[in-house]
Amino acid sequence: PAIPPAKMPTYDQDFIDFIHEILTYCEQDDTETFLYLFSYIYRLYSKKFFNNIKLIRLLLHTINHSELEQFMCDILKHQLQLFNSHKLYSIVDQTLLFAQNEQEDFWKLLGAHDFVQNDYEQLFTNIIEHLLNQTKSVIGEQRLAKSINYTTYRNTIALANVYDILKTKIPTYGIVCCLLAHELTKNFSEKLCLLWHEQHHDTFWRHLERILQKWIQRENDQTKQKIDYKIGTIKMANENGLKYILQHLEILLESKTIDINENKIDQDDLHDRLTIDDSLLNIPLSKTTIKLLIDCIHKHEQIYIENKNFVDRFENGNSVLPPPLPTTTATTTTTASSTTSIKRRKLDNKF
Repeated sequence: PAIPPAKMPTYDQDFIDFIHEILTYCEQDDTETFLYLFSYIYRLYSKKFFNNIKLIRLLLHTINHSELEQFMCDILKHQLQLFNSHKLYSIVDQTLLFAQNEQEDFWKLLGAHDFVQNDYEQLFTNIIEHLLNQTKSVIGEQRLAKSINYTTYRNTIALANVYDILKTKIPTYGIVCCLLAHELTKNFSEKLCLLWHEQHHDTFWRHLERILQKWIQRENDQTKQKIDYKIGTIKMANENGLKYILQHLEILLESKTIDINENKIDQDDLHDRLTIDDSLLNIPLSKTTIKLLIDCIHKHEQIYIENKNFVDRFENGNSVLPPPLPTTTATTTTTASSTTSIKRRKLDNKF
């Protein structure tokens, strides 16, 4: 068969390459002009240059601390935008080859964008998945292995910056699911889970309950073609799923902090929580979920043997469910009634 013609570069790509060439020469000769042109081009043709790793690398290689702060200030004022959320995880992947200071500066610029702070669930679900699962890297294992920077820092700088952003956020179902789908990491998932366990206890454990219920449902599915429950790019039916779940549950339930609700609780309830036998685990999951999870564990003899002490304590623990979410039905009904009566009075006044 005839060999198909080579794909012709698009006008946009030619233009981007042209701009990159100009900025490269400019960066070598005159840093001040380079920074002015870089900022001007991104303001003028922002959509063409979002997430352009070549230009971002050129910028990171050039700017000093005060210039970086000026760029961050412009981004915060919405006068400049360097990134958007589309496939941002692939850009993060490529920064793993950068030197430490370049990686740190990249995250400072990225973190200044509104969409990173506001629309964080899907964005960081994908980023975490790629950082914790090297096989999904867009760079390629050979290139990673040859990089001195990657060998030295791997994903530690990126994960540390992801943690710094997420530690101020409320836990979401997708991100909690993403954490449980991977092996527990001391400097990232352990820190983040423990933080959310303490600061957003009820919300965090409600997500965990739902995740475990779905995972158990899949494990107990007797059909030949089991359903893969997905959150973003994550399959909950991970072959090491039970192992990772136990790792996270153990670190959470063995932590010595007292679990106090985010919502106000009455003194009797507080007293009951504080006087529960310390030798027993206080588990913020339903009795049904605990029992079904224990049944799953006992089906995997090797996992049970490896985690026997914790599993036995888990099986005999106290179910201390977070309170249900407050309902607004009563308030809505009252408001509706009062609104109706007001309308009637207005009608009465007409006659």
